[in-house]
This record gives sequence, structure tokens and C-alpha cells, in this order.
Amino acid sequence: MAKTPRLLASDTILVTSPASAQNVFLPTSGIKAGKTVAVVCSGATTTNYVTVKSSDGVATIMEFYGDGHVSLVALQDTPTAASHWKALDSQDLVTLNLTPSTLTDNSALSCRLRRSGRNVELAVGIGGWLRTKDGTSSPISLTIIPSFCRIPYTSMQPVSCVSNGSWVTGTASISTDGTIGLYAGPYVTTFAANSANNGMGSGAALLLSWYI
Repeated sequence: MAKTPRLLASDTILVTSPASAQNVFLPTSGIKAGKTVAVVCSGATTTNYVTVKSSDGVATIMEFYGDGHVSLVALQDTPTAASHWKALDSQDLVTLNLTPSTLTDNSALSCRLRRSGRNVELAVGIGGWLRTKDGTSSPISLTIIPSFCRIPYTSMQPVSCVSNGSWVTGTASISTDGTIGLYAGPYVTTFAANSANNGMGSGAALLLSWYI
């Protein structure tokens, strides 16, 4: 059973370890224009996520799929609609399980996604080798970024990787369907089939950012 959110004395609504997806409704009674209310979430997941709404329950103001917070200020007395609130600051930190679709080694990825407002940052730590399969000439593909953080357009960003044993400036593509592609040079330049000398090695990090 999901825990009941609590409004603390400091006007902070605290939600901890939700057991299922749940809604948090902002207060109305006694709220004056300029009043600030914070929502702090701990232990949410992509399954047991938390949705913050105004008291009318119509529009979504913020969703938490991990640990995060949002601070909101009332724009009028007795706010009831989402438009009666303005977000001053927000952050959602999510641990991801990205599934590599064209890899030899896939057990050493550590993925964290940070969303602040509409800015998203993704960090992928690599403990083994992020590389193509034997006999495969292709980009390295990671899937899939959750829908709540997907980009509205395809973006290409430079990254450092290894191609045929040499460091090169590669390209990471972020697609609208949430797929990340890693290329050995300019976009569409695939890695050669020699998997031992292509991709990103142990201790490397793939750092990407975009705007949603």
C-alpha cells in the first residue's frame, strides 16, 4: 500500500518509497499568492512514479521517476489549477538500466539521468568495454531513454571513442524514440567489425545533455 504524502511544518510535501504509481495534489486552503510549497520525493522508480498535480487534478505539473524535488510558488490566492502555480526549481535523478543492443560486453554500465526543468543530462559510466559484437560493422546502440525525457528532435553530439585501436572524435546521436547511437567519427560512420579495438573502454564515460 502506498504511503500517504505528508505536508510538513516547513510546507514541504514528502513522499518516500511509493509502492505504486501515485498522485500528489498541491494544497489550496489557506494558500496565498507568493506562498512557496516544495515536493520532495525519495525512492520513486520508473514503475512506482509520483505525479504532482494541482488540487483540481487536471494537468501534470511534475513527475518523479527517481529521487527529486520541485519548489512551486502560488500565483494567486487559493490556487486550484496548474496555471496557478509556477515552478521555481526542480530536479529528478533516475538510475537507468540501458539495454545495449549491439555489444560484446553489457554488464558494466552505470547510468544516471538528471532532469532539471527541461534540461536533461545523461551519464553512462563504463566498467568494461562498450563495443560492437564480433563480426559486426555497425554503430553501438543503447536503448532506451524513458519517454518522460525523450528529445523532440534528433541531436548529434561529439564524443571520444576508440576506432581500430586509435582515439577518435566520434558522434553520439540521440533519437526521438529514446535510442542512443555511438559512431566512429561523423554521423553514420560505423565501427569496423574488429570489436576488440572499437568503442569505449573501461573507465570511460559517455556524457550527453539535451533540452526537452
